[in-house]
Amino acid sequence: MTRREREITNQDEINEILEDCKYLHLGLVDDGMPYVVPLNYGLDRADDGHLIVYLHGATTGRKLDIIKANSNCCFTMERMVQPFEGRMACQYGVAYECIMGTGKIHIVTDENEKMHALVKLMETQTGRVDFEFDSRMVSIVSVMRIDADTLTAKRRPLPEQLQEKENANRKLKERKVKSENVGLKIKARREELGMSILQAAKKAHVCRATWERYEKGLPVRSDKYEKVCYALDLIERPRN
Repeated sequence: MTRREREITNQDEINEILEDCKYLHLGLVDDGMPYVVPLNYGLDRADDGHLIVYLHGATTGRKLDIIKANSNCCFTMERMVQPFEGRMACQYGVAYECIMGTGKIHIVTDENEKMHALVKLMETQTGRVDFEFDSRMVSIVSVMRIDADTLTAKRRPLPEQLQEKENANRKLKERKVKSENVGLKIKARREELGMSILQAAKKAHVCRATWERYEKGLPVRSDKYEKVCYALDLIERPRN
C-alpha cells in the first residue's frame, strides 16, 4: 500500500466495513484476461481465524467455468463513497473506506456446508439468523467459498474543511429529526385529548398557523413551551 497513512489496521474497524458493505466485486482470471462481477456475500471465519467469504449464484455460467479452471481470485468492497470538489482540478477527489483481499475460490459441493453458507449470507445481508434451507433449496443454487489469504483496508476521509461542513449539516439534520419527533408527539397528544388544532392553539394563546407549524416539526420557542404543555395538560415538555 503506497499511502500507509490511509491504512486501517484496527480489526474492529475492518470487521465493521466487512459487515456493512453488503456487496463486493469479485475478480477472476479467464484465460489470462480479467473478469470482474459484483455479488452479495456472507462472512465466516475458519478455525484458524482466516476470513471465509461465501457467494452464491446460478448453477451454470461463465463465472463457475472460470473458477473450475483457475481458483485464484481477488475481491474489493467499499462504503461511505462521497465525491468532493475543490478549487483546482487536483483538489477534487472521493472519500471512501474500502477493503481489498486475495485468496482461493472453489465451488462448495457439500450440502451441509451449502446450507451453512446460505445462512451466513443471509445473516450478513439482513442481520437475521433465523433463515432455514433444505436440500431442494440448496440444490438449485451454486455456492462459492473464498478463503482469503491477504486482506487490507484503507480510508480516505473528507478534507478537514469539508468534514466540518458535513458535521454541521448532519447536526442540522439531527435537530430537524428531533423537531419532527416532537411535532408528532404534540399532534398525538392533542388527538388523544380529542382537541381540534384551533382549540389547542387558543388554549396555548397562539394562532392556528403557529400550532400547525409545531405539529409539522418546526421548533417551538422556549418561551412557548410552557403554553404548549399547558394546552396539552403536560407536566413536562414533549421531548424526542
